[in-house]
Amino acid sequence: MPNIKAAAINFVNRLNIPGDWAAICKFYGVIEFYPAVGFSAVKTDLNTYINASFSGSGSAIYQAVTPSIDRAAQGSQDTQRAVIVLSDGEDTASAITLDQVIANAKQQRIPVFTIFYADSEYDCS
Repeated sequence: MPNIKAAAINFVNRLNIPGDWAAICKFYGVIEFYPAVGFSAVKTDLNTYINASFSGSGSAIYQAVTPSIDRAAQGSQDTQRAVIVLSDGEDTASAITLDQVIANAKQQRIPVFTIFYADSEYDCS
Protein backbone atom coordinates (compact mmCIF):
# COMPACT_ATOMS: atom_id res chain seq x y z
CA MET A 1 0.00 0.00 0.00
CA PRO A 2 2.78 2.54 0.67
CA ASN A 3 4.04 2.09 -2.92
CA ILE A 4 0.55 2.51 -4.38
CA LYS A 5 0.05 5.68 -2.33
CA ALA A 6 3.43 7.01 -3.48
CA ALA A 7 2.53 6.32 -7.12
CA ALA A 8 -0.83 8.08 -6.72
CA ILE A 9 0.81 11.10 -5.10
CA ASN A 10 3.41 11.23 -7.89
CA PHE A 11 0.59 11.23 -10.44
CA VAL A 12 -1.30 14.01 -8.64
CA ASN A 13 1.88 16.08 -8.39
CA ARG A 14 2.20 15.95 -12.18
CA LEU A 15 -1.20 17.56 -12.73
CA ASN A 16 -1.07 20.95 -14.42
CA ILE A 17 -2.92 23.41 -12.23
CA PRO A 18 -4.97 25.24 -13.38
CA GLY A 19 -6.42 23.09 -16.09
CA ASP A 20 -6.22 19.51 -14.84
CA TRP A 21 -8.82 18.21 -12.42
CA ALA A 22 -8.92 14.94 -10.48
CA ALA A 23 -10.92 12.87 -8.03
CA ILE A 24 -9.70 9.96 -5.95
CA CYS A 25 -11.66 6.76 -5.34
CA LYS A 26 -10.60 4.32 -2.64
CA PHE A 27 -12.15 0.87 -2.63
CA TYR A 28 -11.65 -1.79 -0.03
CA GLY A 29 -14.94 -2.94 1.37
CA VAL A 30 -16.33 0.59 1.07
CA ILE A 31 -16.16 2.78 -2.03
CA GLU A 32 -15.20 6.32 -1.09
CA PHE A 33 -14.59 9.39 -3.28
CA TYR A 34 -12.68 12.59 -2.63
CA PRO A 35 -14.08 15.08 -3.21
CA ALA A 36 -17.49 13.59 -2.55
CA VAL A 37 -18.87 15.30 -5.69
CA GLY A 38 -17.14 16.94 -8.62
CA PHE A 39 -13.39 17.28 -8.91
CA SER A 40 -10.52 19.01 -7.13
CA ALA A 41 -7.66 21.09 -8.46
CA VAL A 42 -5.83 21.36 -5.14
CA LYS A 43 -2.92 18.91 -5.13
CA THR A 44 -2.32 19.13 -1.39
CA ASP A 45 -5.95 18.18 -0.63
CA LEU A 46 -5.79 15.19 -2.98
CA ASN A 47 -2.48 14.04 -1.52
CA THR A 48 -3.78 14.37 2.04
CA TYR A 49 -6.73 12.16 1.10
CA ILE A 50 -4.44 9.61 -0.55
CA ASN A 51 -2.37 9.39 2.65
CA ALA A 52 -5.40 9.16 4.95
CA SER A 53 -5.98 5.77 6.51
CA PHE A 54 -8.56 3.56 4.89
CA SER A 55 -9.85 0.28 6.16
CA GLY A 56 -12.30 -2.35 5.12
CA SER A 57 -12.38 -5.84 3.70
CA GLY A 58 -12.87 -7.14 0.21
CA SER A 59 -11.72 -5.45 -2.96
CA ALA A 60 -14.63 -4.29 -5.13
CA ILE A 61 -12.59 -2.96 -8.02
CA TYR A 62 -15.33 -3.30 -10.66
CA GLN A 63 -17.89 -1.58 -8.46
CA ALA A 64 -15.41 1.25 -7.83
CA VAL A 65 -14.38 1.72 -11.45
CA THR A 66 -17.98 1.99 -12.68
CA PRO A 67 -18.88 5.17 -10.71
CA SER A 68 -15.39 6.49 -11.48
CA ILE A 69 -16.19 6.20 -15.19
CA ASP A 70 -19.55 7.89 -14.58
CA ARG A 71 -17.83 10.72 -12.71
CA ALA A 72 -15.21 11.21 -15.43
CA ALA A 73 -18.01 11.38 -18.01
CA GLN A 74 -19.42 14.38 -16.11
CA GLY A 75 -16.23 16.34 -16.82
CA SER A 76 -16.01 18.95 -19.53
CA GLN A 77 -16.55 17.56 -23.02
CA ASP A 78 -13.78 19.91 -24.19
CA THR A 79 -11.09 18.12 -22.21
CA GLN A 80 -9.50 14.70 -22.17
CA ARG A 81 -11.10 12.50 -19.56
CA ALA A 82 -9.85 9.18 -18.22
CA VAL A 83 -9.92 6.79 -15.28
CA ILE A 84 -6.61 5.52 -13.93
CA VAL A 85 -6.73 2.46 -11.69
CA LEU A 86 -3.89 1.48 -9.34
CA SER A 87 -4.59 -2.03 -8.10
CA ASP A 88 -3.36 -5.58 -7.70
CA GLY A 89 -6.25 -6.40 -10.03
CA GLU A 90 -7.98 -8.83 -7.71
CA ASP A 91 -11.71 -8.28 -7.29
CA THR A 92 -13.19 -10.18 -4.37
CA ALA A 93 -16.39 -8.28 -3.67
CA SER A 94 -18.05 -6.78 -6.78
CA ALA A 95 -21.59 -7.63 -7.76
CA ILE A 96 -20.87 -6.63 -11.37
CA THR A 97 -18.55 -8.11 -13.97
CA LEU A 98 -15.54 -6.84 -15.87
CA ASP A 99 -17.60 -7.04 -19.08
CA GLN A 100 -20.16 -4.64 -17.56
CA VAL A 101 -17.38 -2.21 -16.61
CA ILE A 102 -15.94 -2.35 -20.13
CA ALA A 103 -19.38 -1.80 -21.69
CA ASN A 104 -19.94 1.26 -19.47
CA ALA A 105 -16.52 2.71 -20.38
CA LYS A 106 -17.18 2.20 -24.08
CA GLN A 107 -20.68 3.68 -23.89
CA GLN A 108 -19.41 6.78 -22.07
CA ARG A 109 -16.23 6.96 -24.20
CA ILE A 110 -13.98 7.09 -21.15
CA PRO A 111 -10.63 5.30 -21.44
CA VAL A 112 -9.58 3.27 -18.41
CA PHE A 113 -5.87 2.83 -17.75
CA THR A 114 -4.86 0.16 -15.28
CA ILE A 115 -1.55 0.10 -13.46
CA PHE A 116 -0.91 -3.28 -11.93
CA TYR A 117 0.86 -3.40 -8.59
CA ALA A 118 2.33 -6.69 -7.42
CA ASP A 119 3.08 -6.90 -3.72
CA SER A 120 6.17 -9.02 -3.05
CA GLU A 121 4.37 -10.35 0.06
CA TYR A 122 1.43 -11.57 -2.04
CA ASP A 123 1.46 -14.49 -4.48
CA CYS A 124 -0.19 -13.20 -7.69
CA SER A 125 0.19 -16.44 -9.66
